[in-house]
Amino acid sequence: MNDKIQTSPIDSPRRRFVGSGAAAVAAVMTAAVSGPALATGHAGHGMPGSPEAGGVRFTGSEKACATCVFWGGSRKAEKGSVLASSLGTCNNPASPNFQKMTSPDHVMPQWVKWPALG
Repeated sequence: MNDKIQTSPIDSPRRRFVGSGAAAVAAVMTAAVSGPALATGHAGHGMPGSPEAGGVRFTGSEKACATCVFWGGSRKAEKGSVLASSLGTCNNPASPNFQKMTSPDHVMPQWVKWPALG
């Protein structure tokens, strides 16, 4: 019983389209999610991937997420300022953004100064 399944000439292009569709959707979603969030930052500066590579600097008096004790993004305290280079999770249960990703320049009234800033 070696029966072969007959396929129509339409099946081949359709299979190629469906097979390549998943990769295209993944690429578009990755660009849509990470591109705008990381491409622009505070005062129009770009945001590279780590504080050592650069980032956006915030003074200790700026009430931005990067200077908040509850913000969980990549940052580095230096001489009363913060160098931030990523999105971060808000860990403040009093904030409407609790457990959500926020940009380092986002501002909320529930801000609490990060003690590392003095």
